[in-house]
Amino acid sequence: MGFKHCGAYAVSKFGVEDLSLSVAREVEQFGIKVAIVVTGGDPLGGMPA
Repeated sequence: MGFKHCGAYAVSKFGVEDLSLSVAREVEQFGIKVAIVVTGGDPLGGMPA
């Protein structure tokens, strides 16, 4: 579910995640592992007040 005025934020979050995945592939040959922490939203699907 999208929220008004959150498009740029969502795109940038995806960009950081995708960049991290690309870097992980590039550096795995050197034994370097990249961890990505993706936080979840409210388990009930609501926004904090």
